[in-house]
Amino acid sequence: MKFSIGMKIIGSFVIIALCIVVTSLISFFATNNLSNSYSELIDRSVTVKSNLQDIRFLTSEQALSLRGYMLTHDQKYADDVQERNKALSELIQVTMPIVQTSETANLLKQIDADNNAFKNIADESIAIAPTSFEKATQITMERAIPVTKRLLQKADDIVTIQQKAIQEQVQINHQTLNNLSLTLNIIGVTLVILSITVGIILTRMIGNPLRLLTENATKMASGDLTVPSIQVKSRDEIFNLAQ
Repeated sequence: MKFSIGMKIIGSFVIIALCIVVTSLISFFATNNLSNSYSELIDRSVTVKSNLQDIRFLTSEQALSLRGYMLTHDQKYADDVQERNKALSELIQVTMPIVQTSETANLLKQIDADNNAFKNIADESIAIAPTSFEKATQITMERAIPVTKRLLQKADDIVTIQQKAIQEQVQINHQTLNNLSLTLNIIGVTLVILSITVGIILTRMIGNPLRLLTENATKMASGDLTVPSIQVKSRDEIFNLAQ
């Protein structure tokens, strides 16, 4: 099959252009994936941190409400304990699917279990408070308060774990970005070598025969008709000219 000089040149540049396009696409999708993963991590972390702040608030509020009931025997405080406890349980269930690590999920399960334990203790204290105030107060101080402290501590532990997870992901993203940069540099050097190689091949295919043809034409113009014929392997305009 015959290829003209123009087709060869265009074909060479098309190959190089395709390599550049592929490299650009690789760079785009890789950096886009990095950006999306980091954005998703930050969004999840912000949501979890916000929920944990609410968990701490509700934990403190239900403990204060129980204490308020022990001091005043006002049913409003008892109702507040139930409302805070229910809201806390629902918030834990909402937070569970969006945490990043199994360690965080286990801590949330422990918080949920402690919250249920607090509810049972609060129900017991409220039930016996009208007839045995001292015993109800003792139950609150010896059992409910330690559970509240555990809840708050575990919420703080999750915040620490979340911050560590963000730092680790940032390091992973940086390493991935460095690897991507190295890969793109290698591809860039390869393209430069490819371009030089294509240039050399085109020079040998086109430049050298043209130079010989020019030399022969000059000799023939000066009256030397004994110039040898030029052997051209390519089937293009130069081949036709050499004939």
